[in-house]
Amino acid sequence: MTYVNIRPATLESRTMIRHGYAAANELKLHYAASGPEDAPLVLFLHGYPEFWYTWARQLEDLGDTFHCVAPDLPGYNLSSRPPEVARYRTKRLIADVADFASHFARKRKFTLVAHDWGGALAWAFAIRHPELLERLIILNAVHPGAFQREIARNPAQAAASQYIHDIRAEGAEARFAANDYALLWRSLEKTAQSGHLTAQDRAAFIAAWSQPGALTGMFNWYRAMRLDPPKPGAEAPATELYDDAALTVRVPTRVLWGLQDEALLPGCVEGLERWVPDLEVRTVAVTERRLFLAGRLREVESRLEGAAAERAAAETRRLELDRTQIALDRLSALVVSRSEVIEARLADFRERRRRQSEAARQVASTLDGLRRRRAEEERALTEQRERLQRSEIELAETEMRIEAAVEALRRDLDCEPDAAIAAECPELAEGVTASARIRELERDLRIMGPINPLALEEFEALQERHEFLEKQLEDVKESRRELAKVIKAIDVEIVNVFAAAFADVATNFQALFSTLFPGGEGRLKLTDPDNLLATGIEVEAKPSGKNVRKLSLLSGGERSLTALAYLFAVFRSRPSPFYVLDEVEAALDDVNLHRFLGLVAEFRNEAQLVIVSHQKRT
Repeated sequence: MTYVNIRPATLESRTMIRHGYAAANELKLHYAASGPEDAPLVLFLHGYPEFWYTWARQLEDLGDTFHCVAPDLPGYNLSSRPPEVARYRTKRLIADVADFASHFARKRKFTLVAHDWGGALAWAFAIRHPELLERLIILNAVHPGAFQREIARNPAQAAASQYIHDIRAEGAEARFAANDYALLWRSLEKTAQSGHLTAQDRAAFIAAWSQPGALTGMFNWYRAMRLDPPKPGAEAPATELYDDAALTVRVPTRVLWGLQDEALLPGCVEGLERWVPDLEVRTVAVTERRLFLAGRLREVESRLEGAAAERAAAETRRLELDRTQIALDRLSALVVSRSEVIEARLADFRERRRRQSEAARQVASTLDGLRRRRAEEERALTEQRERLQRSEIELAETEMRIEAAVEALRRDLDCEPDAAIAAECPELAEGVTASARIRELERDLRIMGPINPLALEEFEALQERHEFLEKQLEDVKESRRELAKVIKAIDVEIVNVFAAAFADVATNFQALFSTLFPGGEGRLKLTDPDNLLATGIEVEAKPSGKNVRKLSLLSGGERSLTALAYLFAVFRSRPSPFYVLDEVEAALDDVNLHRFLGLVAEFRNEAQLVIVSHQKRT
């Protein structure tokens, strides 16, 4: 892959660049911006493994004419970094860019400048939303149609894209983060001219890569790709994923292509007219780039001639950074040497863990067998206990039947069991069984009916009981009538006392409310004046300058002051010689506290007050 070959400025020196955050659907994207907000919008999308810092020079140079905005794309630097791979599908990212751009475009078309992965997203955005773009500028980013063609037909491009499998592999984050992100930094260095990137640039990029979850977010762009470059020896896909109609770009497009790109070969820019009718392609070789940079160098040197002091300060800063770099290199070498020891110990720990895990699995297997055997034994024991319980119940029922039979024998026949067993069976008529004879005798007894020799005495007792209960009932009725009269008298007294007390409290509340809220109105109102025993009380409070009466619409301090007005109205209506108040003025501001203290001073002449408070003035 390749990167924009323009040296980014340091984070500290870009005083004209402003930073902020903007919503993109459920995500929050960090961005850097320059230029007046009412100027034409130019939106910059960076590539992998970069962030907004790549466009710092462009933000400074174009800020006089355009409103330039360069976001950190999802997963990068300070923007949201969702861990789900599906969140980095192109369709979701297109929607994020559209929502993000709407905060700055103000329903106007804008120019989209993009590079590498940002360019791939820009191609898809232009295909999906041509109505939003004034023009599209691409720097070494392949059109999806050209990429699927080159992957399928160009073995050299398939080989150049094998790095994608390394990024998508499991554990890639740890591998690329090792040795202070050495792999990522080397991938940047080999695409830039010698000496182009500084220690300050490296510190800026490492700070961005070190954000929690940043590497996973960056790599998830590759993991979410639908196109899968064939591995060496594998056959390329025979069919294309997209048709031409779905890949047409209906926006004026300019493509700037560096021919030394190792990841995207020159074939990727060939035949773009198939999908982009309004197209301008400009390729940049090393010689042209060198001439451009030479002119740029002369321009920079002319600027530096008038800023000797700044250059000396920058040189001092460079020397400090060089010393820091030397120290970091030494520290890196020490870390590498220590990491080898740690890796060896880690391998030993992993082997010990493996053996312990194997032993644990064997113990777990044995334990599972014992648990199954225990469960079977417990089931067998439960069955035996159930059978024993049923036997005990049957035995108890048999004993109860025997006891009942013995009791009936003694009660009904006045005979002991032994005598009954020894007695001879009475003679029965021929053809009549003992059971049949018993049934005949029981029927004769039922026909005779029961005989109660004490019926007369029981009747007299019941008659006496009836007369006694009638007298008791009459006493209860009389007591009820007397109690009803007492309740009625008490209700009348309660109504009179409540009416008088309410009138006094309402009058005092109205006066005290006017004192605590100068110019305000407050009163107490009965919800059911016709039924004083069941009525409720409503408090109406209207401070000066407010057209509200409900307490729920007042501020906390106003509600507290209204409650104090009601409380002191009760005190004044039914005074007591002594009051204890606990932090009643906690919610009052200085003005309301002053009014409350005046009220307390007034009541000091009538009663003693003890106030628990954290307010110094109180």
